[in-house]
Amino acid sequence: KDLIKFRKGNRIIISGTYKEYFPTSDDIYVYERALENEKLIIISNFRNKNIRFRLPKELKFNSSELILSNYPDADQAIGDSILKPYETRVYKLIV
Repeated sequence: KDLIKFRKGNRIIISGTYKEYFPTSDDIYVYERALENEKLIIISNFRNKNIRFRLPKELKFNSSELILSNYPDADQAIGDSILKPYETRVYKLIV
């Protein structure tokens, strides 16, 4: 419900550009939506086990904020981390 509400009220989701990272991975789905000086990066683990996530080297930003997650104890700062089974995080990035 939170994701649907977030999607409907967010211009970056509707009009932003799309870029996928790790397109050949069967474990994670990572993409960004960008509009003006903001980016969202969405990180999803599709496995029923922990998966190591490494931040894409080409992803450049000044600061980040976790704005949505299905785990209450998700890492607040984006970076290399362990994603829990079926975990999804949405970060807002300021460029």
